[in-house]
Amino acid sequence: MSNTTKKSSGLDDEIEVTTKELLILGAILGGVAGGIAFGVLMAISVPNFGMFRAISSLFLPIEDPLLGIGIHIVISVIFGTIFGLFLIWQPKTGENLITTTISGIIYGFILWVVAGQFLFIIIAERDLFAFTKLFDVALWISTGALQSFVGHVIYGLFLGIVTWYMPTILEKLGL
Repeated sequence: MSNTTKKSSGLDDEIEVTTKELLILGAILGGVAGGIAFGVLMAISVPNFGMFRAISSLFLPIEDPLLGIGIHIVISVIFGTIFGLFLIWQPKTGENLITTTISGIIYGFILWVVAGQFLFIIIAERDLFAFTKLFDVALWISTGALQSFVGHVIYGLFLGIVTWYMPTILEKLGL
């Protein structure tokens, strides 16, 4: 992929799109794809959209599955953007499909530990010292934790693959 792409804006001037911008857009779309894949797994494995109800109740005093889905996708986009910025900062982690995919899977694992376990407990318990529960081995091997682990790894897998392919697709489409 070239460093810059010229795109007509429909006016007399042209907009210059850099590879970095395409990578960030690819990572954002990868975050959406990963968030959808993770969301489908959550919808299948937790009855009555329970996980989405829990997500909405983390931030607002309401258990609304549609709100939970929206929040989940927004979070997925934010984490996808951070992944794209990381690939720009550490280009070796995204130099080919395999390293980008492995980087995505590792990133998904890190998100599971930091967001899915640590932050989730603190936010859910509304207690900064709730993190002490992380020392309980039963928490890490519970059914919910294992489902969350698989979901975060699937998120990372989709994030890595879509992030790798999307800039090339966008460039070919002239976007």
